[in-house]
Amino acid sequence: MKKTILTTLLLMTALLGRADEYQYLAFQATDGTVQQIAVEGLKITFSDGKLTAVAGDDSKTFTLSELSKMYFTNTVGINEVEADGQQDAVVAIYNLQGVKMDAVPDQLPKGIYIIKQNGTTKKITVK
Repeated sequence: MKKTILTTLLLMTALLGRADEYQYLAFQATDGTVQQIAVEGLKITFSDGKLTAVAGDDSKTFTLSELSKMYFTNTVGINEVEADGQQDAVVAIYNLQGVKMDAVPDQLPKGIYIIKQNGTTKKITVK
């Protein structure tokens, strides 16, 4: 366990040198869900096998064994799909493994999805 924490700390130290180029730090869980937190004012602590990231009023806590990767990004996930009042305009919803989901956007579990809607394709993140 100490080896994992030490490796993570070393990785974070190496990446923080480049963090000023990015706006968000993304955390991807083993189930494929992704959560992001702003880099500005970011403080990361490790305790009892958990990682806690705090930036301003935003705080996120992750169990280390459930994290698959962390990476810096300048993009933020889309939280909503707007169909101009036409919920039936959604043609298909796919997860990142390419499996077609039988659900409406409002009822999807946490994760990242591809939605084909009104002749366009969008990526959404359900938080």
